[in-house]
Amino acid sequence: MPATGLLRTVWTQCNELLYGIRTTADGGFSHARSADSYAGTATAAAQFGDNNRYETPDYFNLRWIRNRLWREPTARDDVIYDLGCGMGRVLCVMASRPFRKVVGVELFEDLAAAARENARTMRGRRAPVEVLTGDASRVPLDEGTVFFLFNSFGPETLTAVLASLRESLTRKPRPVQLVYYNAMHDEVVADSGCLELAAEERTRNGLRVTFWRRSA
Repeated sequence: MPATGLLRTVWTQCNELLYGIRTTADGGFSHARSADSYAGTATAAAQFGDNNRYETPDYFNLRWIRNRLWREPTARDDVIYDLGCGMGRVLCVMASRPFRKVVGVELFEDLAAAARENARTMRGRRAPVEVLTGDASRVPLDEGTVFFLFNSFGPETLTAVLASLRESLTRKPRPVQLVYYNAMHDEVVADSGCLELAAEERTRNGLRVTFWRRSA
């Protein structure tokens, strides 16, 4: 293993120990067709079949995003949704601050079960965590005020998710944010008409993170 890969592995393992969780894509949890493609495992549960393979953001970058969200004046009232939560790494990092609630949405039941277990056993949890199993485009979004997305699916599902969010905002007008990590389909968000680009940043390894907002 190259030195950079070894350091990344050690860094991840140290953070897993810190939180008392296991979120790495091994032990049968990868749900990947190919390591050279974003394509995820085909499943009838996906409305459009454009679900991407299981991946996890780096802990350093996640804490940077968490801290940015925590500085918001309304942070204690925020309900954070992770759309495509996998085994719950994002959920656990976010739940280490006392947000109102953290909600994961995961297509695969085995990953969702792992996320629930990680949320149950994690060290330092300060927010309640709920994990829903299903396609993100079909899950009710009315509770959410912050939505996190790590390139979990392609443009068709993203379009449907944004349409669902637009309907939710019509029923229940409120300020919302979308944090789009590894933003591969920003044009879909822009074309949706329900969110405006507020900021764009890059992670230490060069992935784009875009921040979108909707005022009440």
